[in-house]
Amino acid sequence: MPIKCDIPLRNLTQAEFGPLAYSVLGDVYRIHNDLGRYFDEQIYKRALGRCRPDVRLEEPIQISFRTFQTKCKLDVLVADGGVFEFKAVEVFSPRHKAQLIHYLHLVGLSHGLLVNVRSEKVEHLFVNAPLARDERFRFVPEQRTWDSGIPSATFFRETLLDMLTDWGTCLELPLYEEALTHFLGGQNFVVRPAEVQFQEQVIWRQDFRHAAEHVAFKLTAFEDEDSLVNFEKHVDRLLVHTSLTALIWANIGRRVVTFSTLKTKRGAGEK
Repeated sequence: MPIKCDIPLRNLTQAEFGPLAYSVLGDVYRIHNDLGRYFDEQIYKRALGRCRPDVRLEEPIQISFRTFQTKCKLDVLVADGGVFEFKAVEVFSPRHKAQLIHYLHLVGLSHGLLVNVRSEKVEHLFVNAPLARDERFRFVPEQRTWDSGIPSATFFRETLLDMLTDWGTCLELPLYEEALTHFLGGQNFVVRPAEVQFQEQVIWRQDFRHAAEHVAFKLTAFEDEDSLVNFEKHVDRLLVHTSLTALIWANIGRRVVTFSTLKTKRGAGEK
């Protein structure tokens, strides 16, 4: 299996998850009252594990595709179906919610809870997976602007489509990027600098992920046309001011995956 957890998981309904979440929060409140708010999140998780026999900490998830393998961990798993993500931060950010959604999608669960133990009083946020598991595999590939003559463009497109067929959409972009980096030659080849020019002078070198010599690649997850147009506009400017000749771009939306090849106005063959 491309995504595997060592234990069988139960996809709890909202009616099942709600009481479990409030039961866990009751324990977290008591722990927080005892310990205060200035310990690392690991301390609160381990204290919860001492209070509840149904808690599993940092349950591993194995992720594979062809020769690529990686793993991540569910922060706190309760009753084999409740995912709780602990944070020790001043305030929740959209990044925290996105991370929990990523974990829910990976293991095919619908509901989770963010818990912040750094605040004066424990904060929490219910998080629901936006798509059911089968919906993440019903994506439609489209081509916005595409030139299969760009080096590695066809390989990039076919590899990513096969990956999405195995893993589905709506996972965090760094996971897809890590796998593509593996297949395009590894970290040392893929992540390399390109010259940045301003007023006809090289002023710096910036790292980009390369699919081939002078050809970078980028993944995004925009859901609206304005964001796509704005991204393309700024990439046009970027290409004019770097030694890159083209950028291969895939936008992984929830239901539509769009492929584009953007070329420098200097011409794709110019270095």
